[in-house]
Amino acid sequence: MRWLRNSVFLAAMVWLLGMSGTSARQLPDKGELIPESLATYLKENYAGLSILPKDRAIDELLRYFAKEIRGQASPFVCSGDFDGDGREDYALVLWDKARSGLKVHAFHQTAEHSYKTFVIQDMPGVVPGDSRTEVYVVCEPRQTKKIRGRQVRLAHASITLGFYEKAADLYFFVPQSNRYKKISLSD
Repeated sequence: MRWLRNSVFLAAMVWLLGMSGTSARQLPDKGELIPESLATYLKENYAGLSILPKDRAIDELLRYFAKEIRGQASPFVCSGDFDGDGREDYALVLWDKARSGLKVHAFHQTAEHSYKTFVIQDMPGVVPGDSRTEVYVVCEPRQTKKIRGRQVRLAHASITLGFYEKAADLYFFVPQSNRYKKISLSD
């Protein structure tokens, strides 16, 4: 039994030393919420758009995400396989500085460093009140979901775009038409 206690102690010490060293993994900042290839793609193709930092969300939304939406680091970035090709795709809430408004885009990964962009929602003039916003995205896995009393089978991951405690819409990609369809989740 003594060897087990010593092994646990030794493992704990190695872990602590690794965590305190310079090689310890830091929590991601907003730039690391997306892969480097997508960050580069955004810079090259959408220089006037930027991902909202997490602190631009209203406090109630941050509390909701901490409690209910586990595993998503920001209410403005989420990922899933939206088109069923096995690659990780991303939905982003973006600030359009030139038009002073928000945009929600889906970025489908098409190759190692390439993406196809789909505009989910363009919200010119929607400016985060008091420098903060209640807009959010949540990516959900493939599922069958009850929506407005009907069972809807979603073949791939979907995107929910919401305004905290107000309205929400579900967006899902239809490969045959190469576009997103919307289902309103609120009355």
